Amino acid sequence: MERQGLIIFVKAPGAATVKSRLAKAIGEENARMLYRHFVADILETMGRGPFDVRLFFYPPDQQESVAAWLGHDRPCEPQEGSDLGERMSHAFRKIFSEGYDSLLLIGSDLPDLPATIVEAGFAALGTNDCVIGPAADGGYYLIGFKAAAFLPDAFMEIPWGSDSVCESTCRIIKAKGLRLAILPCWRDIDTIEDLKAFIASRNGTSPAGTATLRFIESEKMLNCINGSAP
Repeated sequence: MERQGLIIFVKAPGAATVKSRLAKAIGEENARMLYRHFVADILETMGRGPFDVRLFFYPPDQQESVAAWLGHDRPCEPQEGSDLGERMSHAFRKIFSEGYDSLLLIGSDLPDLPATIVEAGFAALGTNDCVIGPAADGGYYLIGFKAAAFLPDAFMEIPWGSDSVCESTCRIIKAKGLRLAILPCWRDIDTIEDLKAFIASRNGTSPAGTATLRFIESEKMLNCINGSAP
């Protein structure tokens, strides 16, 4: 049977400002608490999937605090590299070296991402070399490769943080002649506008994002979000 793995990047919420753009609107402590719920939701959702989940945390010197937060029984390794591209490339190479046939990587600011999207990503790798999930802000929320088609170049010289990250990455992949599948667009939560869109989109049809929504619906958070001030 093919070995499938899902890499999830997380950030230690006590190491520095987490979700800095959100923190400007709702305050650093609220942003940290909200991020913890993001991670709780995505681990709950993805933990039920038919694939292995592997966590990589940042900064790399936060092993103890991350273990205290997420538990010692969950595989969790430091992200290594000088920028996001190097850290993602390292994670893929590390887990592929363990014998996995296909890997996907996602971030942790996607509390409502359903497992069906990830399963669709693995299914796409059945007939393609790689897969990408475009984000609404021009980045991507998911990227994945077959082991034989892994392309480190896809993470090099990318304008991280810009609205052309996904476009630039797809251009590199296609230039190498790899078969690329595109998943539906999804919105990660980086700004107060993203957070409000998440709230507005909730219709009760999926359990993904439940803990985050429950936290948001507290009177303190609703007042903070509606006022857009810490």
